[in-house]
Amino acid sequence: MVGGGARGLGVRGCGLTRPLGSIRQALSAAAWDLHRQQQAFTWRDLGQAVDIGRSLSAREQVAVVKTTVRNMAAAGELRPVGHVQTEYANRPMVLYEPAVSGLVNAAGQAAAELVQAMRGWADFK
Repeated sequence: MVGGGARGLGVRGCGLTRPLGSIRQALSAAAWDLHRQQQAFTWRDLGQAVDIGRSLSAREQVAVVKTTVRNMAAAGELRPVGHVQTEYANRPMVLYEPAVSGLVNAAGQAAAELVQAMRGWADFK
């Protein structure tokens, strides 16, 4: 399932999926904010940027953020771009950035093909 980012809509093929949950929406918005500030980020950076609820313990919040970020990456909403060694983790952590949705990619591809066709017409004298 491919999510629509902070808009809360998911799209797969021609069918619509259910809206994103509040935690996923908050993480998606924070991902775009972090991306504007520092390009790539870890799941821990993302978790520190949002407050997902006072009803959860700190351990539960970490688990929810980690699982949701993993699910967002699997759904194509976040894209792994590398690894970074941090002082608080024994292994390198994955760096993420927001992924452009499939619809935007398709629109970009269509626009590139249109530009190529127009250049071909301009050169055809």
